[in-house]
Amino acid sequence: MTINIEFYGDTNVGKVRQNNEDNFLIVNLADNNFYNINNPLKELVRLDTNQKLLFAVADGLGGALAGEIASQLTVDIVKERLIQLQNLSIFNEFPFYEKLRLVVEIVNQVIIEQSLNNVQCTGMGSTFTGVTICKDEAYIAQVGDSRAYLIRDNKIMQLTKDHSLVGQLLEAGYITEEEAENHHLRNVILQALGGQATVNVVITRVNLRENDILLVCSDGLTTSVKNQQIFDIVKNNLDLKIATENLIKMANERGGQDNITVVLAKINHLSNPKETKELEIEILSRDINLPKSINYLELEIEESKSLTKPIIQQNMEMVIKDSPTIETKIIEEVAENEKQESTKPLVKQELQLANWRNFGIVLWEELLRILRFAI
Repeated sequence: MTINIEFYGDTNVGKVRQNNEDNFLIVNLADNNFYNINNPLKELVRLDTNQKLLFAVADGLGGALAGEIASQLTVDIVKERLIQLQNLSIFNEFPFYEKLRLVVEIVNQVIIEQSLNNVQCTGMGSTFTGVTICKDEAYIAQVGDSRAYLIRDNKIMQLTKDHSLVGQLLEAGYITEEEAENHHLRNVILQALGGQATVNVVITRVNLRENDILLVCSDGLTTSVKNQQIFDIVKNNLDLKIATENLIKMANERGGQDNITVVLAKINHLSNPKETKELEIEILSRDINLPKSINYLELEIEESKSLTKPIIQQNMEMVIKDSPTIETKIIEEVAENEKQESTKPLVKQELQLANWRNFGIVLWEELLRILRFAI
C-alpha cells in the first residue's frame, strides 16, 4: 500500500531555559533519510512511500548537560537500531512495532549505563513518544509525558496518556482536566528512559484515514497551549510548516517556560484505506518471544557487521562536538568535581561496594567468633 504524506517538525529553546534539552526524529526507512535538531528541516516534505515512516519527540531530563545528551542519545539510537533490526533476519518474524518497542528498551539500558559510568551524565533521562506510520495504521510508542494527538474531521484527540503523577490522578478521577493543567505536581513523571532498570513501553494502534493529521509534541507546548487552541492553529494553517511555527510562537508568547518541540504529519492519500468507524485506540501487549537480553541483541548486531564504531561513543562525540555549551559545561563540571573530590558523596556503585565490604567484615568477624568457641 502506498501513502502520500507530508510532514514538518521543529524545536525551540523557549524563553526561560538556556539550553534545549528537547530533540525530535523523523526517519524514512525507505532510504534512511532523517531529520533532528542537528539536521533540521528547511521546508515541508511531501512524499509517496510504501515503507515505514517514524517521527518522534524526546524531552531530556536532568540538569545542564545531562538532558541534552539523554534526548540526543534517544533519537540517535532509535534511528540506528531500527535500521539495523530491519536487516537482521532473526527479527523478521516480529511486526515493526515490536522492533520499535525493543529499540526503546535498549535506549533505556544505554542511558542507565551512561548515567552510572559518566559523571556528566549522572541522573539523566528522557521521554520518548514516537509514531510509526505503516500502511493504513499508526503505532504509537510512549514513555513519559510527551504526547501524540490525532486531528480528524473537527476534533482533536489525545492518543497517549501521560506517564505522570497528575496523569494518574486525572485518569483515576481524583482531579479534573482544569485542575491538572495548573497542578503543582504536574512535572512529576512516573516513567522515563533511564529512570528504572526496566521500562514499560506502551504501544497503541489506531487506523488512519485520508486527511488525518498526527501531532507529536513535548510538554513545552501542552503546558502553555490548550488542546482546542492547538486544533484551531492547525486547522487554520493547512501548511504544516506554518502551523508548526505558529504553535511554537504561541507557546513562547505565553511565557515559553520550557523547550518546545512539535512534529506534524498529514495523510493526504491512502491507496487502499479500510473502512473505519469511531476512533479506537488498541493497546498492544509485548510479544513474549521478543528478546529481553540486550547482550543477545548486541551479539546479533556485531555478527551482522553493521556497526563500525560503538554507538554510544559516536553519539557522545557528536553531542559534545555539536554543542559548545555542552563542551563548556563538561569542562566546568569536571573542574568542579576535581575541586570537591575529597568531599564527594558516594555514588550508587561506590555505595554498593561499601555495603558489600561492610557485610564481608561483619561476616568475617562472626566466623572468627564461631571458630574461637569451636576451639
